[in-house]
Amino acid sequence: MHGAAAKAAALREQAAEEAVRIHAAAEREAARIHATANKEAIDATHRLDRRRRRLEGDLRDLYRERDAERKALDKQIAELRRLSVAKPVRIRRAQRAALVLAPVALIGAGAFFALTSSNAHGGAPEAARTGNVTAPLCPVPSQFRPSFVSAAKKESVPLSLLTAVATVESRFEANAQSAKGAAGLLQVLPSTARGMQLSVSDPQANVLAGATYLRQMLDQFGSTQTALAAYNAGPDAVRLGNIPSATNTYVADVMSKWSAIQNCR
Repeated sequence: MHGAAAKAAALREQAAEEAVRIHAAAEREAARIHATANKEAIDATHRLDRRRRRLEGDLRDLYRERDAERKALDKQIAELRRLSVAKPVRIRRAQRAALVLAPVALIGAGAFFALTSSNAHGGAPEAARTGNVTAPLCPVPSQFRPSFVSAAKKESVPLSLLTAVATVESRFEANAQSAKGAAGLLQVLPSTARGMQLSVSDPQANVLAGATYLRQMLDQFGSTQTALAAYNAGPDAVRLGNIPSATNTYVADVMSKWSAIQNCR
């Protein structure tokens, strides 16, 4: 009996010792796992920090490039605005000078002609006896002539040039329409006319819209040929140098027509 009790006590003691060993092993394993997890977490944090710093550096570089490009673009825009303001001022001054000097020249020439004619014939000037010789009327259909004369005068565009453009654009067909949607006598896009609060379907408004747009192109580009190219292909195409061959033909046709009727009124 005593032997069985002793044996049981020994077994209990062994079980207790085994339990202690198992518990200690479990604690060591838990500590190892915890330490490994902490190390991996720290390593991951460091990797993320390095990646974050690298991305922040890349972002700063992109911001610097963006700011540099923005400054360059602002400079180009300022230069274009300066040129677009300077050219119209020079053009307007030249126009005003021409308007002032032309009547003076005509008066002077008329006086000289009258004087020489009177002296040569001993009587009334030749112009008084035979009538003044005037320039021919521009070849605009009579029903549209008031619109062309008014628009040319309002926008300071030569009537002969406006007539040449209309001749090439529509041959004075009020209902003409292009494949791109340009309409009317001056083949104006509806979006362009809307920006001027005008209608392409009304001939008078269409002519005024065309004259206004042509004046804008003349003011922007200074050159008549370049302005005509912009009128036909758009100002962006001219600035980028993407002028279609058809536009070159168009410009040549308008310039040829204008040359033939340049002195019309």
